[in-house]
Amino acid sequence: MLFAALYPERVSSLTLISAGVASTEAANQAAASERGDALTTIFSSDWLYWGATKLFRGQFYQLLGANESIAKGLSEEQLKLANQFIDWMNPVSRRSSGTAFDNQALLPNERISRIRAPTLILHAKDDGLQLFENAEFAATRIPDARLVTFETGGHLLMITEQERVRKLTREHVQRHCDELAVR
Repeated sequence: MLFAALYPERVSSLTLISAGVASTEAANQAAASERGDALTTIFSSDWLYWGATKLFRGQFYQLLGANESIAKGLSEEQLKLANQFIDWMNPVSRRSSGTAFDNQALLPNERISRIRAPTLILHAKDDGLQLFENAEFAATRIPDARLVTFETGGHLLMITEQERVRKLTREHVQRHCDELAVR
């Protein structure tokens, strides 16, 4: 988002999936922040991550912003993909700096209004890690933004709605690549 805001001539399109965009005073922000803090701690140690994901997999999904009904509703294929994602993250300590940054960095807030690239925003209403208010904020601030709302999927949207997310993203990127080629 920052790159797109600073160098608009170099970005032909932007896709935001379950993205943190703005600080919010929403009532459920405290719980989302606590989940982010817990993930930051867990990501600081390969052993802690391994133990948390092996012994408390269900609770770990909730830390990742997917409520219990989402985790229980995953198809066999989706569960396999989610588990692979979690397992392949280890050694997670290599990602700890990025996790800490994601959790503690100042969000772009109003700076996103400088984004000029056509923007596709995909977000689930029940995302427990990056609240839906982020998507609404982005949709109202980024010129030429399109918000696609999913009722469920939490922060595992790319897994729970994989085919639809792929299709929408592919269409968005292709449309704007074609427009760029015409110019």
